[in-house]
Amino acid sequence: MRHTMARRGEIYAALEKISRKWWFFLIMFMMFFIPPYSTVKIDPTQIPEITIAVLSKPLIYSFSGIFPVFKIAPIILIILLVVLKNRAVRAFDTYVAVLSFGFATLQTAAFTERYGFAVLSGSFIVYLIVAFFWVVEVLVKKNEITGTVQPWWRYWVVPFAFFSFWYPINSATLSPDFSPLALLTSESGLTYCMMTPVFLSIVTLFFSRVNRATVRVAGFAGTVTGLFNVSQILLHPYALWMGVLHIPLFVVSIYAFVISFSRNE
Repeated sequence: MRHTMARRGEIYAALEKISRKWWFFLIMFMMFFIPPYSTVKIDPTQIPEITIAVLSKPLIYSFSGIFPVFKIAPIILIILLVVLKNRAVRAFDTYVAVLSFGFATLQTAAFTERYGFAVLSGSFIVYLIVAFFWVVEVLVKKNEITGTVQPWWRYWVVPFAFFSFWYPINSATLSPDFSPLALLTSESGLTYCMMTPVFLSIVTLFFSRVNRATVRVAGFAGTVTGLFNVSQILLHPYALWMGVLHIPLFVVSIYAFVISFSRNE
């Protein structure tokens, strides 16, 4: 048992060290630009089109019938963290790890009419790395709730997390839709861009000690993804509201990434 714990500690120490290297994040950033895969041959000029095609109908949307389940589950986890505190941390870590693998494998792939089966290779690899770091957290158990009261200023993430979780949009028209029902029926519970700011907000609020390597990697991936999506506000005015909806991902991820370098374990 001691040998196993020591081994896990060594793994965490190694990942924590690597996740502080500038070249590690340069490699992660470059991975986003790996060309997508498709069963139909494409040329580089079609990459934006195939990206939109995949993100419009990813495989994970095939589970629309259980969208409410993945809206209720995070709410239950938050309640458990408040009530049970450290006894609920492992459940939270495990949920995020499993869902992260779902994001990597099911949200980056789709069966498209024009390009056949397609995978956004770069996003798939990056999100798989994020999922791996969450699995490591499940094993090393660095996240802890010690009962320390968080400073009041840390709660600025709450409205961003709530807005992201709500996901008030009409998916058909990409226009705002502030129906309260979306809090329980929208697809945000199975969407990387919407749940990442929720998970990172929970980490920064509830946990007095955190797995800095995992928060750092998740924060960086979210920052880059958020930047790409928020830029749609300028590049594609028709997708203005979609860009706005990704602002929580961008700002919360930057925040988590920055404090991961200074926060105590």
